[in-house]
Amino acid sequence: MATKKYINLLQSHEPLMDAGDYEITVQQTLKVPGKSVNKAFAATVRKFSVFGERFVLEPGSVHSVYPPAGSQGEHSKSFPHIILNRSTLPWERSVDGARAGIWLALLLFDEVENPEVKTITLGEFKTSLNFKSTAQSTGPTDNGPFHELGDGPDDQPISVIDVKQSVLEKIMPSRADMEFTAHSRRESTNAPKKVNGSRGVVNLIGPERAVLIGNRLPKANAISTVHLVSLENRFVDNGEFNYGIGAQPDGTIRLVSLKSWSFSSIDQKFSLYGMLEHLNRAPSILSKPYLNDQVLDLNLASNPIVNRSVYGFTVATTGTSLATDKSRIFNGNAFLSVEVPDTGIDADNNPQLDPFPDPNVFSIALELKVPGSNTTDNQSIIGLEENGKFKPSLWYVPGDHGIRYEVTGEDGVQYSGSVPNILPDNVFTRLVWVKEGRGFRFYKDGQLFHTEPAPGRMYTKDSPYRIGKVNASDTTNLFTGNLKNLQIFRRVLSAAEIRDIFTAAANDANRKKVTDRHEKGMLAFPHQFRIGKKAVSWYRGPLSVRTTNPGFTLPAVSADALLVMDKTSGMFDASYAAAWQLGRLMALEDRQFSLQLYNWKKRMSLADKQTSQNARPYLMLGNTTHTDGLDAEIKPKIQEWLRRRHTLEQVPFHYLVPEEDMLPGESIRFFHIDPTWVRCLKDGACSIGRTTSADINLDKLDDLAAEAVPALSGFLLRSDLVSGYPGLQILGYAGKLTDADNPDEDTALPVARMERISDQVLLCIFEGNVNTVDFFQKPDVLHFGLDSDGVNYSKQLRKATGANVPDNIPPFTLVDNQHWHDKPMRVLNFATMAKSTSPKKSLQEALRAALTPAEFAEFEGFTSADFAMEMLEGAERVRFVRR
Repeated sequence: MATKKYINLLQSHEPLMDAGDYEITVQQTLKVPGKSVNKAFAATVRKFSVFGERFVLEPGSVHSVYPPAGSQGEHSKSFPHIILNRSTLPWERSVDGARAGIWLALLLFDEVENPEVKTITLGEFKTSLNFKSTAQSTGPTDNGPFHELGDGPDDQPISVIDVKQSVLEKIMPSRADMEFTAHSRRESTNAPKKVNGSRGVVNLIGPERAVLIGNRLPKANAISTVHLVSLENRFVDNGEFNYGIGAQPDGTIRLVSLKSWSFSSIDQKFSLYGMLEHLNRAPSILSKPYLNDQVLDLNLASNPIVNRSVYGFTVATTGTSLATDKSRIFNGNAFLSVEVPDTGIDADNNPQLDPFPDPNVFSIALELKVPGSNTTDNQSIIGLEENGKFKPSLWYVPGDHGIRYEVTGEDGVQYSGSVPNILPDNVFTRLVWVKEGRGFRFYKDGQLFHTEPAPGRMYTKDSPYRIGKVNASDTTNLFTGNLKNLQIFRRVLSAAEIRDIFTAAANDANRKKVTDRHEKGMLAFPHQFRIGKKAVSWYRGPLSVRTTNPGFTLPAVSADALLVMDKTSGMFDASYAAAWQLGRLMALEDRQFSLQLYNWKKRMSLADKQTSQNARPYLMLGNTTHTDGLDAEIKPKIQEWLRRRHTLEQVPFHYLVPEEDMLPGESIRFFHIDPTWVRCLKDGACSIGRTTSADINLDKLDDLAAEAVPALSGFLLRSDLVSGYPGLQILGYAGKLTDADNPDEDTALPVARMERISDQVLLCIFEGNVNTVDFFQKPDVLHFGLDSDGVNYSKQLRKATGANVPDNIPPFTLVDNQHWHDKPMRVLNFATMAKSTSPKKSLQEALRAALTPAEFAEFEGFTSADFAMEMLEGAERVRFVRR
């Protein structure tokens, strides 16, 4: 059973002694009982200082920041925070000289406000502030931070920022706010409960850390910069920030910046959940997206039209007829409706059910013949319009022999335009409409004809998609003409494919052969045989299929012995031959391994000869053996090298993914490792020095590569997630789990290999057959934030145990004139959010109304830890289940 971990939030972790100057006075008095002796000696005074970070943080002080530095994501509803390794640091000094309180704050700046970080000396910093001198000062209230012996040398370099006073006045947290901006955090193996007013023992895991939260939300679709600043003794007795003598509203205020980082708040789709949710997941395995990637490939020549069950589509017709040229005749009264059956699964989670699962790209190919007409009314060819939003739609415009297109971007903006003179009357025209990036391209008979701007991402919907009709209520502008070879691709066709696509579509038999092999991850490559002949052979890597039965035996004498004839296509499958040759090259490249293999084979050969010689009594050499010590020394090293090939260690990536479009950008592909491919790779590695039949026989006697390849499976991920979320946690399970399942982590499959191949590519291999994969973030990146509908902000209340209150209790909603210092500037009033006597106008009062008296007892004082508990955002978990 996996050990559960609990996160404990504490109000503070105050040090035994604050950093600062101290004075000890020791005086002795002599008294003698029964005597009149009572003499006090002169007092002895000793001064000392407790040092701590003040103007510069020691290296390693910062554990982590959120949002991560340089990250892009939907952060506009999250408070920035920083986690410090020393749990007492925020409480070691004070903002106003008081014993309690903190001295650090997080200030968030929009891009136009962001002050420049300057490096100056401590002496220059002291001089630049308009505080009274030490001699004039009556104490820390009017002397800023300079009243201690431990200031440091005047030539010490420090980082400072000069902030416009007009900006600082709006974003500076109040003294009351700062009571809720810091808390300490620790992990434990138990959740301590109160017993007779005190908490029980906490079994800690790792060090305790301090957390600081900023009270300003980042600006949406913008770059934000956060500075950890020192506010030591910068607040006066009444709680107001001391801007200094002579400060002007249009001037600047200098602050010490101990740490800074920047990040971008962008579309929700670039959050962890959004990026995983929008990964390209069709097809689910590594295969070349050519011909087999037709989401919609209607056999318009068949009668009746058959359902494409492989994609889950139902094709319904109101009565179109079949022409002698195998095209469909639309007479202005009939249309086809392509429906997606109601599976109870949203198409975002099952994208193969959507003709347009990728909102970034598509290619639509069709052959169209239109009759001459005097009408100028547009006629529906293909598409869908619903509630004013269009999936990719085409109309025939008879008046100018053209087509009109309609697409709606995900932002609701409509893109439309006309392409005139592209459709001559009474002849078939081959049209291809391509969307790539922010551009549309229209091809006529294989040649580029017209370009138009396009949305970056388009609106798409699960169903339906119509042929011969676009608008649901349209009963007059139905298409009149002939249509055949309609295909929709979820990618951009190449120029060669656009030229040849209709020829390929006409040859159904050959297309099926190619499609079947592409769907198995096979690719056709030029192949030059050892005798000089050239051909085209199939190749697939080890990540395509579960297992195979090739019909050959190992060890092999050469790669040619592992060529497999694909009788259906009349082509060789060179996959295992390529694996064997690769293993041979990898072994030769590794000098240490090749020398170990050579020594082993040499000793084995001598031992074999000795055995043969000892079979003749008159030539017996005695008990001498040539393998003494090698079994324990060399053989395990050889076998360990071969065992690492089970997880494809050091196999070049282009052997795993031969063509880039098998793993497009922002995609995930699942696989099972083919054990036969790996077995051939290992046999190739062990083939060094194998040239004669005697060598083969010797290798058969002691086949180093014979160890069975275990069942291994996993996925390849290509996404900005790989670099954007370096601490991403991944668990794989053998079972097919539902969203409601919450399995123990100890039931997860062991990870055989997890490696970031590049900044964008992650390879993950599990021991066993994985069917469910969970992605989530570590507890360390739990963050703080609010919920928003775009106008109002709210927060679901949470019990002290971390569980949400019942669903029938409404969330806590922020009030503009009470919970914000400045709403346009997105600056929160933490003090009034946390505590208020008005019913339900603060988190504490809302909890009092929502919880039982026993449950509310935990929030009676409502400290910074309680506030952090309510603001806490859970770590996102995204689950992929193989179907």
